[in-house]
Amino acid sequence: MLAELEKARFHIGPFYLLSELELNPLFDLGYDLNLLMPATSEKRDWGIAVGAPLKAFFVPSKKFVMTADARPVYRWYLHNEENRDLSWAYRGDIHFLFNHLYLNFHAEIADQRLRDRLELNNLVDRETVSWGSAGELTLSSRTNINFSAAYRDIEYPDTSNQPDESITQLSREETSFHGAIRHHTFPTTWLRSGIDVTDYQFDSTARDSQRREVFIGATRDRAIHDLDIQIGYLEQTHDTPDFEDFGGIVGTVQWSYHPRRRLDVRTLVERQLEFSTFGANSHYVLDRVQLITVVPLGQRLKVDLQGQVGRARYPMAEAMEDGTFARRTDDLLFAAIGGIYQITRQFGAGFGVGYFERNSNFEQFSEDGIQLLLRLSLRP
Repeated sequence: MLAELEKARFHIGPFYLLSELELNPLFDLGYDLNLLMPATSEKRDWGIAVGAPLKAFFVPSKKFVMTADARPVYRWYLHNEENRDLSWAYRGDIHFLFNHLYLNFHAEIADQRLRDRLELNNLVDRETVSWGSAGELTLSSRTNINFSAAYRDIEYPDTSNQPDESITQLSREETSFHGAIRHHTFPTTWLRSGIDVTDYQFDSTARDSQRREVFIGATRDRAIHDLDIQIGYLEQTHDTPDFEDFGGIVGTVQWSYHPRRRLDVRTLVERQLEFSTFGANSHYVLDRVQLITVVPLGQRLKVDLQGQVGRARYPMAEAMEDGTFARRTDDLLFAAIGGIYQITRQFGAGFGVGYFERNSNFEQFSEDGIQLLLRLSLRP
């Protein structure tokens, strides 16, 4: 939050305003580099996306801050009229900063058309309403407790723009709780342990389930490299026997290397559980490895190289096109190169090209594609 306040160019008393205008020409060749997801359809098209993210701050004192965040985006396509849309998201936060306690209360409402599901490979309409609170209690100079509670209502409306009517099965209400204790055990290392509990109530009641995760982790912060590890045991149980439960190890390992701010290398290894609408599968397990390298070329240009491989595994066997039954397995490959050139302090331009490939033992899901993106941003 402090970094955002420093970037705000409008400042009157306790009021701060951070704004930006984004113009993104869209050359739809089959892949969306920004969102790391496959393309929406087999159609080829071009258009423009105009976004005007705006964030306002009210800082009457050092211990009390209010923020309001608006993110409207309009996408216009030359041929695909059904894909022209106005997406928006609004969020408000209240922050309390006491000597040993930080509290946050937030609420958000959004109506967006986005690629939020790798499994469907398409744009979906999603409406979200959420609110909750989070905080941190400092017990000593070495120990603190993080906690949060949130409610979220996610709706996939049954509209003509939805790529598949099965997406409506994932409309749900979520109630989640998180608690963790962190200890500064070594000079540059924090250790932590905690628990996450989430209750899911789907419109399709057969999918109602609960997830419980117990985890341990460590964060090591050095001058030129950082390491964060979290490993947990996740259990998902359903209220009915229609779907298979899950119990197993999940986790993430993140490592970054940034010597003298001239080079930034980031790696990610993770295993996560994702919701599924494929047949009788309520979920799939996603294993992936990602490498991102940012190389500065002079004072104004940064080049971004990305690579990612992964595998999605489904627990329940389904009928293939030849009539045999098998568990679906998808192998994923992603590679991209992009760059950002800062023309002036307020104006920048970016480019990117990416390639995505999915190989599945269910042939109807195998695909590949590329997309070229340009991005113009203006910060008043």
